[in-house]
Amino acid sequence: MHGRVRGAASAGAVAVIVVCAIAGCAPEDDARPYATYESTSPFGVGDAALMEGTLAEVSGCLVIEGASGDPVLPLFPSNATSWDAAKHVLAVGGSDFAVGDPVAFGGGSVSVLREEFDVPAACPARRGAFIVSSLAGATP
Repeated sequence: MHGRVRGAASAGAVAVIVVCAIAGCAPEDDARPYATYESTSPFGVGDAALMEGTLAEVSGCLVIEGASGDPVLPLFPSNATSWDAAKHVLAVGGSDFAVGDPVAFGGGSVSVLREEFDVPAACPARRGAFIVSSLAGATP
């Protein structure tokens, strides 16, 4: 009896692998359209600079489109950010932002993306980014 159970379990595992290979199964994190960093401070602390614009999704990556027209890659604190894929809504520090909403975040700019930043493959390589550390008043 044990040989049949193992055989059935092995066949099931092979079926899952084949389905994933054909359908393109990916871990849940790969579907995350925003870049993150590990925060060492509570959300709401640190706002040396202001980033204002519109939350946009470009090729599967969330960016902030500012007055200059150049999209800026925001880096959100991983412990204070989540994504609702069904609604296209980003939750940051307890506030929700839909794609197309005006946003204003406090934080600071970085000129080089460091290895410790978690940037999804969908996000194009950029020279710099904006580290989001607080909300700056413009909430939907």
